[in-house]
Amino acid sequence: MKKKFYLLMFATSLLSVTSCEKDGNDDQNNGTTGRYIHWTRFEQTTPNQFSRSARLVKDGKIYASPYTSSSDGGVTWVDIPNDGLGREFLNLNGDFWVESRNSGTNTKIYQAISGGSSITFNTNFTTGNVAWEGGSTAYSYLNNSGSTYGGAWDNDYILVSNNSGTTWTPITMQPPAHNGPTSSYEWVRLIDGKLFALSRIFAPGGFTNYQLHYFTGNSWISSSVYSYQISLRKVTGHGIFALMNGGTYRFEITGPAFSFQEIEFEDDFNNSTNTQGIMLNAGGNLLIGSEFKLFIPRPQTDRMYNPSPLDGSNSLPGIGGMVLFGNELIVTRGSFTYKTPFPFVFHQNP
Repeated sequence: MKKKFYLLMFATSLLSVTSCEKDGNDDQNNGTTGRYIHWTRFEQTTPNQFSRSARLVKDGKIYASPYTSSSDGGVTWVDIPNDGLGREFLNLNGDFWVESRNSGTNTKIYQAISGGSSITFNTNFTTGNVAWEGGSTAYSYLNNSGSTYGGAWDNDYILVSNNSGTTWTPITMQPPAHNGPTSSYEWVRLIDGKLFALSRIFAPGGFTNYQLHYFTGNSWISSSVYSYQISLRKVTGHGIFALMNGGTYRFEITGPAFSFQEIEFEDDFNNSTNTQGIMLNAGGNLLIGSEFKLFIPRPQTDRMYNPSPLDGSNSLPGIGGMVLFGNELIVTRGSFTYKTPFPFVFHQNP
């Protein structure tokens, strides 16, 4: 049974408002009228016009995947020199986290740049991401490894490197084997020093189930088996969230079990599917971006709602990436950049 989670933390201290227009709507935001925020749109067709996703802000620039940056709030973009294999710019604790791929050899190169220093993890695995939070220790996984290491369940392994990715070995205690169909890993992740893994369980008839695992330091806690994927996201100041089964949940570890408390979205804007996992702490406020909508908390109901017009010149048709840049919230989608003032300016009319 799902538990509804109401964002009560926003009931007394919520979104700052700098101005509003009073023209016939009595909807309230922090005691002032207006329910809509308006967006200004810019388009730049080059470079990388079809897949630009804003990831992080650093040193006065917005960095976007794949390998572009903007110093004017997303109005114009320039290419960042790279080895030609780059696929992703990720945000890891406010630092660069670059993934490159060589499709011919299945080699993945993960490079983290923090404070001017660089650490590169070369993972010659057919599958596997790198989980790293700084220092010299990182985790990854290896699927369908045959007899490469031997002894782990279904020949799939979580690996650890204690020397900045130079060498990798299986961790001493692997997650418990699932008594059933063949399994492999979907991802491994470090969140505040905690190691998580999601395993895939291949069931008869071509179905795939999933199980979440958490390492306590001396044992593993495993969830029930689910028919849907689970993705975990940390939002600074707001905790850990789980994206699963078309909803967004606050995630906690309660003793030997996991707790999932569903965040409620208003019925008139009930598309809570957070397919891209875009979540942001903006001035203490939780913002959630789905594929087509931005959600913010409404103080009267403590539920999330979409403040953007659904169509027209002030609308926001979708989200590919989202960052806070100065006094503006910047959203990118394809070749378009959308801007709105932050703290939000609310309007009566769409």
